[in-house]
Amino acid sequence: MSALIGLSTVLLLFLFFPAVSQKSTASVTENSTQASDTIFRQASNSPGYLVVKKADWDRLRKVWTDSLKKNQELLIQEQKKYTSKVDSLQQFKASTNNQELSPKSDNNPSNPLDFTIPILALSLGVLIIYGAVITIKLLSQKIGQKSQIERLDQIEKDFEQHKRNSIERERKLMRELIDVQNELEEERSKQNQDSE
Repeated sequence: MSALIGLSTVLLLFLFFPAVSQKSTASVTENSTQASDTIFRQASNSPGYLVVKKADWDRLRKVWTDSLKKNQELLIQEQKKYTSKVDSLQQFKASTNNQELSPKSDNNPSNPLDFTIPILALSLGVLIIYGAVITIKLLSQKIGQKSQIERLDQIEKDFEQHKRNSIERERKLMRELIDVQNELEEERSKQNQDSE
């Protein structure tokens, strides 16, 4: 009977734990979304571009890297917990297999071991399903992390390209400004010479 209570406790822990890990990753995702929504602004002189302050860019990069590190830590914790649960279940199974089966007596027609074998098989089936779900979650989170890293690299490349383009435009405008100033100076000197 105590084995039945222990198995039901283990099954409840398996079913409860994924909900806790999803809540913690959701809060990290909300923080990074809020940070990215507030720092990008439309460029006033380039309609197709967004601009961001250097301090805000560093803060956004820190939020993203912290989020990725937190997800990685959660993945490692999930893997450790999963392997420890598998080990404990295997130890329990080995201990029940090592016990000697006593022959049935006529006075006690129902042996407690008759109930533990189906319960053990059921809990092993649930553990296999839980393992498959955790494995799928881990794989999808790793794929999501890779896509976020690629997205961050692409944003950095776009930012550097935009920076180069804006520097080039600034230089061009400075040359034009200097040319216009030179023309104005020449015009003034001609006017001064004509007035003399």
